[in-house]
Amino acid sequence: MDPVMLCWVFPKQLHWLTRADVFKKPTINKLLRGVNMLPVYRERDKVDDLHGINHKTFQVCNERLAHNAVMCMFPEGTHRGKKQLIPLKKGVARMAINALNDGLDDICIVPVGLDYESYYNYRTTLLVKVGKPIEVGKVVTENTDQARAQNTLLSIIRSALKEVMIDIEHNEAYDQAMGIESLCAKVSGSNKLSEQFDFYHKTIKQINDDDKVQDELKELAPPYLSLKHELRIDEKLFNEKGYPFLNLILLALGLFPSLVAFIFFYPVYQLAEYIVKKVVKDPLFVNSIRLCCWTFVTPLYLLLLGFAFALFTGTIWMFLPSLLVLVSCGIIALYWWPLWKQFLHHRLCNSYASEKNKAYSNWLAVRDDLKKWIVKLNSK
Repeated sequence: MDPVMLCWVFPKQLHWLTRADVFKKPTINKLLRGVNMLPVYRERDKVDDLHGINHKTFQVCNERLAHNAVMCMFPEGTHRGKKQLIPLKKGVARMAINALNDGLDDICIVPVGLDYESYYNYRTTLLVKVGKPIEVGKVVTENTDQARAQNTLLSIIRSALKEVMIDIEHNEAYDQAMGIESLCAKVSGSNKLSEQFDFYHKTIKQINDDDKVQDELKELAPPYLSLKHELRIDEKLFNEKGYPFLNLILLALGLFPSLVAFIFFYPVYQLAEYIVKKVVKDPLFVNSIRLCCWTFVTPLYLLLLGFAFALFTGTIWMFLPSLLVLVSCGIIALYWWPLWKQFLHHRLCNSYASEKNKAYSNWLAVRDDLKKWIVKLNSK
């Protein structure tokens, strides 16, 4: 998902360094190189002359950099489903210094962080945070020894990445720190993703830096999280002010087109889920496969449906109108479904309140304590 999202966000064409094992088949190799992807080999690939074969890739990178291309890579050299920065591989520093030694004296490294609301679920938010460029030449000038320059550059890159991503350093507090993310977004008082990120980023930094703050989190968060799980409450859907009347009107207006969309697009959804269950072994690739299915299967499916409608009505003129109707219903359904989930969640919380549910009352109390703690933490 990450390369796809970055290619969509940035205006310039991006060139990617990609794990070499996916280039093994000739057809795939040709396809990947055709979309500006280059192989980079790791120790686990067990190839002869690892540095030599990667040097050839770096030379291709230098040729492209000389033509003002943007080369992209993931410096951790692996992927995982946690908001944590793991040790960086030396490849990013080697590549940058290699380019500098090759006569490209204006090389910069731009750190980019991707903050997914949920990497495993669809229709959730994503913030792409771009940091300040790092001037490679300046770092090398200040560190004449190449090994020291590499290590210094890696350290600078790591610090820059920590500023554009959420890095929960302590595993023992990881679940609690992740569990308060939605609450922090509300306490921030902003609807802007960037401002919510900055607020949560500041909170996590204080948890990372202060053992006392970490202990307070481990005391306050568990009852909030356990009761939330027991009551099936979603903090993102929880609204203290109640359900807006305007949303009820939108729910009523969007009910019929949403039902039409669910009926006609359900086969595509089921096909994607079937492929995910059968093919995907690594859960981090689930949404990538879903995206591929929806992107390539949906247009073909719509064309078939439009053609079927035209045959059914006996006129080719119904082809385009039927397509437009289905697409419109699908777009309406995408906005209708979250409103429906909020409505059901509101009904659930209302039932707890009317029944004077003790667990719900306790959850509200511990939630209030946690909110006050977050506010106090961020007022420092």
